[in-house]
Amino acid sequence: MPVSIPQGIEQGIQWVTEVNPRSVLDVGIGFGLWGFLCRMYLDVFQGRFKKSDWLTRIDGVECFKDYIQPHQQWLYSALHIGKAEELLPALDHYDVVIFGDVLEHIDSPQCLEVLDQGVSLANQAVVLRLPIGPGWEHGVCYDNEQEVHRSVWAPDSLNAYEPEYRFYTCGRLAYMLACIRKGEGADA
Repeated sequence: MPVSIPQGIEQGIQWVTEVNPRSVLDVGIGFGLWGFLCRMYLDVFQGRFKKSDWLTRIDGVECFKDYIQPHQQWLYSALHIGKAEELLPALDHYDVVIFGDVLEHIDSPQCLEVLDQGVSLANQAVVLRLPIGPGWEHGVCYDNEQEVHRSVWAPDSLNAYEPEYRFYTCGRLAYMLACIRKGEGADA
């Protein structure tokens, strides 16, 4: 779905704003939640209310063209339409890369390759949200074949990256928010 559960959003945007990025890549924009929050806190909250005053480059990737609406075209600096696994290798580096509820829609083990690509593009941090374990299966919705959950994640799936974690529940189901920080001055 182009939307997600509300749990963890506050912590996710806090992680983004802590690094004060000048550029953000939102992979799998859906309805545009992360683009809106980034624009609000990285530009408008800083006193740059008019679009002509915005300083933060916020780009988005979305594989389903029908999700793109006028508000996203206005909020994002650039929108790339296509699959993340095909687009990420050709994109520039960004201070922050956000995977908001997108990796579970990519087949294993290709989803780990996409995460690796995102980590290599990020200068400062990668913020991601993932449903944990079984029970999150769902199929096509909004006539979008890409909505099918194709990979299942465990709490330790990201241990190689040494992320900071937060866990949430949605009914009886578990959800993970993680931040993979890159060292100051680290090469991307």
